[in-house]
Amino acid sequence: MGGHLIEASAPKFKSTVKELLNWAERQVNKGNIKVQLNTEATPSLIKEAKPDVLIVAVGSTCKTLSVPGSDKPSVVMGTEVLLGRKKPGAEVVVVGGGTVGSEAALYITEELKKRVTIVEMLDDILIDHEILNKTVLKERLQAAGVTIRTGWILREVTDKGVVCEDKNWQMHEIAADTVVLCTGFEARKDTVEEFRGLAPEVYAIGDCVEARRIYHAFEDAWHAVLKT
Repeated sequence: MGGHLIEASAPKFKSTVKELLNWAERQVNKGNIKVQLNTEATPSLIKEAKPDVLIVAVGSTCKTLSVPGSDKPSVVMGTEVLLGRKKPGAEVVVVGGGTVGSEAALYITEELKKRVTIVEMLDDILIDHEILNKTVLKERLQAAGVTIRTGWILREVTDKGVVCEDKNWQMHEIAADTVVLCTGFEARKDTVEEFRGLAPEVYAIGDCVEARRIYHAFEDAWHAVLKT
């Protein structure tokens, strides 16, 4: 259990998120709640259960990029690296400088001891991040030796690394063994629609409504429970 909180709490510097995940799991275990793991919730399964209230919290999926070479084995998702399912090489390019990309870059540099370059198409990393946390994270990235390229767009993944284009339409090659995609999440809205009308009351909460922050998921859940 835990969804994206599992990979979000993987780095050592995210210990407070790990505490939150552990707390949430303890609360479930304390309650009179039946947890059924390794089971896909399908419309037919829900119909058979005949619930009075259905809360859909199916989360979001990682966005992919359609550029030449994006199907190469060297291209992995940031969540796979954080979960330990993929091991990056010595030279790593992280595509995306949002919260996930910046934290993944720091994790790969500090804990996995790899050399990392962040490629971000916007003019700055952590655009939507709270200012204090943004400042601290940027300072840690700099101290860790992470190279940050803003205003650069990934154009191709090659056998030697990546090719990026800057704001002046100049092309740049970066050597890399591994390309880590951290380009955001997409809400699983289609899955939510499959469950509409299967109970007298149906509520969608969390990332399946819109990929947002942790507290939005808790807030959505709180409002849904108040309505039932």
